Amino acid sequence: MSSDATLPGLRRPLRPRLATLSGPRAGEAFELTEAVITIGRAPDNTIAIPEDGRLSRYHARFEVRADGLWVTDLGSTNGTLINGAMISGPRRLEDGDKVQTGDTIFTVTLSVPEPAAEANTHAAGTTLVSRAARRTGSPEQPPGPPPPRRKKRSTKALDAAIAVVVILILVLLMAAAYILLPAFL
Repeated sequence: MSSDATLPGLRRPLRPRLATLSGPRAGEAFELTEAVITIGRAPDNTIAIPEDGRLSRYHARFEVRADGLWVTDLGSTNGTLINGAMISGPRRLEDGDKVQTGDTIFTVTLSVPEPAAEANTHAAGTTLVSRAARRTGSPEQPPGPPPPRRKKRSTKALDAAIAVVVILILVLLMAAAYILLPAFL
């Protein structure tokens, strides 16, 4: 099903686009070419972002309807936010809305001109219309190396230190009880 819905007051079809402002895919823009698309970490989503650790496997669904573009959270762990507010049911999007799914923030454009000649099919239901040099900030320069991945801090050393402290406290309590208990008997 194509997303050629026309909004009241618009003479051209609704051609929504999600431009990624932040997150692992920052700088990419997706034109929604199907009526329903999903976003999540799982590879079978229309827009799969496995690098976003706060994104659920099936996080949100975008639907192009006769009355506009709608988003629904699919029971994700971290929720879906629109302009910073958590949504609890389907919500109609307005031009310029910021939609946050996990660490990824999209800006919504409801009606865009015809796709640029350099646009290429990105995934079923979307067209990747831009991949601005997200690492250099300049579309004229090729992207630089990827940013370093944040390492998860190891808690093994901290866990071991806590265990040692707990054991020392228990030994001290037992020693104190051994010394003081005969005085009370």
